Amino acid sequence: MSSSDARTFLRRRGDRDRHLCGLAGLLSYLSYRFPRLRPTLAGEPTVIVQDGKPIERNMRRERLTFDEVMAEAARLQQVSSVQDIAWAVLETSGRISIIPK
Repeated sequence: MSSSDARTFLRRRGDRDRHLCGLAGLLSYLSYRFPRLRPTLAGEPTVIVQDGKPIERNMRRERLTFDEVMAEAARLQQVSSVQDIAWAVLETSGRISIIPK
């Protein structure tokens, strides 16, 4: 790779980074300026288990499997059965919060 190729690559990468930062800033401003847009831009937590029963529709929409939820429950709360879960919520950050019974 010649030095001019490297400069072109870095310039393009810098342009892409500036565009992404600008887009993030714009979305943040829109969320601040128009509160009704916040749920659309940031998302909302999704209940995936309620009273020991998986909510298949929500799990399918979030592309989660029952095994993934149970693995997280076992890791976070040492829960071995879905009947031991009062609530499991997929947070907007991507983490699963488990509330045992």
